[in-house]
Amino acid sequence: MPIGPDSPLRRIPARLESRQRLFLDGIRYSAEMTELAYARLCHTAEEATRRVNNEAELGALHSALFLDAWSMVDSIHRLRALVLSLHALDGSAPPQPFLDSTSAFYELRNLSQHLNRRLPGMASRNEPVWGSLSWVTGWPDQPNDCWITMAMAGAVVTTPGRPMVNPLGRTLRGPVDLVELTSRGDSLRPLTVSLTEGIEHLQAYVASLERALAPQFSNEPTLGADIVAVAQLRLG
Repeated sequence: MPIGPDSPLRRIPARLESRQRLFLDGIRYSAEMTELAYARLCHTAEEATRRVNNEAELGALHSALFLDAWSMVDSIHRLRALVLSLHALDGSAPPQPFLDSTSAFYELRNLSQHLNRRLPGMASRNEPVWGSLSWVTGWPDQPNDCWITMAMAGAVVTTPGRPMVNPLGRTLRGPVDLVELTSRGDSLRPLTVSLTEGIEHLQAYVASLERALAPQFSNEPTLGADIVAVAQLRLG
């Protein structure tokens, strides 16, 4: 659910204090980056399931899978920090449901920091360098079947204990759904986050923020935004 052209997050009033403006821009971009990463991840995940028996084609997809998965973790972590700062600025209560529902992203992001220092502990547990991904794929022309896929990043010594998402009793939406990322860095226990649920919690927060801002920003002179400028030079 992309942020629409008429969203108050795209129509920042010129009167707004500069710090508030920057926080709102940061929130919008973090949300949009997360949604873009998830859309690309789902597309790549579907292709990986299709090409699971073609090692040459599959290999090129691994970096794209983990790039977008960890980009989501970073963007949601950044969004949480911006949200807390925005509410501290105006003294309002922070959106606790959103913060609670995305707390695992904060933990997982911390596991990925200072990777060079964590590698010895990861090596002792045969942990893949960027963890593992799992998702469910289903296609309309095969309504009675679904495919559970797992991908691990880097050289793999052993696979026991790597989680695969369980779709039983759950409704699938779209060709790819129920995407989960698992890592434990150098910690003793693995940590799994649902990237799909992360997107849902993000969208719910953004919608609530838009509802709160809309009456405050209506009929206000706005600033220009998202400008792209091109200069053509003719040589000779």
